Amino acid sequence: MATPKVTPEQFASTVFDYIIVGGGTAGLVLATRLSEDPSKIVGVIEAGDWDPNVNAINIPGLCGSILGNPQYDWAFMSVPQKHANDRPVFQPREKAVGGSSMLNLLGYSRAAAHEYDAIEALGNPGWNWQEFLKYLKKTETTLPPSDIAKEQGLSPPDPKYHGDSGPIVKQYPTWFNPLHKSFLDTLEKLGVPRNADPDSGINMGGVTSFMTVDSNAVRTYSASSYYQPNAGRQNLVLLTNSKVAKINLREGTSPLRATGVDFISGEKRYTVSARKEVILAAGAFQTPQILELSGIGNKEILSKHGIHTFIGYDMARLARGGGGGVKDINPKMIYGKAQHRDTQSLAAKAQDEAKALELCRNKVRQKKLPMEVIDAEYQWDRRKLTFYFIAEKRIDFRELVRELFRLYKTRIWMASLGGTANYEQ
Repeated sequence: MATPKVTPEQFASTVFDYIIVGGGTAGLVLATRLSEDPSKIVGVIEAGDWDPNVNAINIPGLCGSILGNPQYDWAFMSVPQKHANDRPVFQPREKAVGGSSMLNLLGYSRAAAHEYDAIEALGNPGWNWQEFLKYLKKTETTLPPSDIAKEQGLSPPDPKYHGDSGPIVKQYPTWFNPLHKSFLDTLEKLGVPRNADPDSGINMGGVTSFMTVDSNAVRTYSASSYYQPNAGRQNLVLLTNSKVAKINLREGTSPLRATGVDFISGEKRYTVSARKEVILAAGAFQTPQILELSGIGNKEILSKHGIHTFIGYDMARLARGGGGGVKDINPKMIYGKAQHRDTQSLAAKAQDEAKALELCRNKVRQKKLPMEVIDAEYQWDRRKLTFYFIAEKRIDFRELVRELFRLYKTRIWMASLGGTANYEQ
């Protein structure tokens, strides 16, 4: 099913409930879900085009061949990078319906559980691994491993972590480099164990990732799996080859209210209204750009370009830690890992992760350390107990390390991703 044709004039004359800026990976998921309510009219504005029949997109063996192609890729370049011999670095970003799920190299993986939990720990209730997992599973259908994949030692995915009825189809590769197994074997000999399921919340080790390819050997992505099957909905309207110029904001409202957007199609500028929300899903680069064009950003920079500032901030003050209305938090993810010498004693104490977590939290409270313990995890296959911490500043946690050492009678290594020194006991 092809997309219904809509002109910029028709789009602009429609009053939408929701306007989604960007017909990419997230934008199309949102558009599809919101338009499930037939009483709500959803509009999507995409700068690129929509063609469901491009071989370079659909055929897995051709993935990557359109990187840098200006028809499908913005092909951004960074400024010269000091630590890369002043070379600019290529930054591909899609320019077509489907977003970077159309442009990527088919890999499909998840972050570690503690990274999702960290979002909740920073003050966002419900944004944790267990809640994310529900929706990660909802997006996907996981195919069983092929005979070729089984020869590589891959087992059927655990339904506890993998979905079976979602729009995006994923499976293990059906072709492997002759060195694939030997490479993983070598990693094991070097002390890096195999990880049978990197999507289970533990993504460290030697892994084989899923790829977003269906049973017909065709790429599955947000345009083909979310938008295309629902393109016939009368309340779902996609406008292509149109670029959003700014969000229209109503002065004097608190919180500041978005009333719609201005967009450019061809050489003409249009305005379209939204009754409920304007949702920005234009990617990591263009979402902040649109915010700045709309008057949300560094007032000094916006003023130079004649942009009225609705919400501004002073970068110098932010650098000193005072946001002037913007709370600038630069958390350091501090993590601790315990590798035990006495397997039995540590295993006995660590088998109940909840108890280990509470024990560590109590120690942190007793010592009044400015940090939060967000998770404790015992990995039986690696014989390792891991505590995950968050702190907003560098702290000396050697005393905590010593306390844990006394409790678990094992070598404990702790470090900060933010640059704090490493400590060993």
